[in-house]
Amino acid sequence: MAGNQAKLKLYHCPGTRSSRIVWLFKELGLDVEIEKFENLQDCRTRKGYDAISPLRRVPTLVTQHGPLIESGAIQEYVLRTRGNGRLQPAVDSPQYQKYLMWTFFAEPTLTAHAATFKQQTLLLPEADRIPQLVEIAVKQLRAALAVVEAALAEHKQDYILGADFSAADISLIHGLRNAHGQGNMKDFPLTTAYVERLQARPLYKESYVPYPTPTC
Repeated sequence: MAGNQAKLKLYHCPGTRSSRIVWLFKELGLDVEIEKFENLQDCRTRKGYDAISPLRRVPTLVTQHGPLIESGAIQEYVLRTRGNGRLQPAVDSPQYQKYLMWTFFAEPTLTAHAATFKQQTLLLPEADRIPQLVEIAVKQLRAALAVVEAALAEHKQDYILGADFSAADISLIHGLRNAHGQGNMKDFPLTTAYVERLQARPLYKESYVPYPTPTC
């Protein structure tokens, strides 16, 4: 950690999006205090957590300026304040535009549909599930996966930006991991191989528990 920057504290629940923030810290070699929740119930009931994260969700990163929620915002904050140019292309690089696109593609375009599928097929009581939402989620998820598949086919490299691993890969992992575990990636061989490459990275293995897992 550089200079006199205050130590960061991450609220984390294994198997959730907060795992990719743990992975980010490990890849950057940064020291961070981690307070872990065991499961969804722990997130919802731990005394005082609502004062830090009003929705009682993870990840939440506490900085010298206060709590920060949303995994994408946390990732960008960490890279800009502690990354020293690592895990992302330079702003004047031709790759920077693609880096931004994949970083922001990850949540609303990809992960949200995998999350809806999981909610409607696993997390909700059967009486509360809506089959039409599953159909819509699968359709939208497959469309997003097709975009990833096409990008991997185009550059024929190991990672989403090409030869080099970046934070864009960390952004994508949660949605892709869920889609893979749900069986929604059978028609996307390049994306399947890409996910398996990411999951084979030693620091990924230290950051994520095996799929599936109860989530916050």
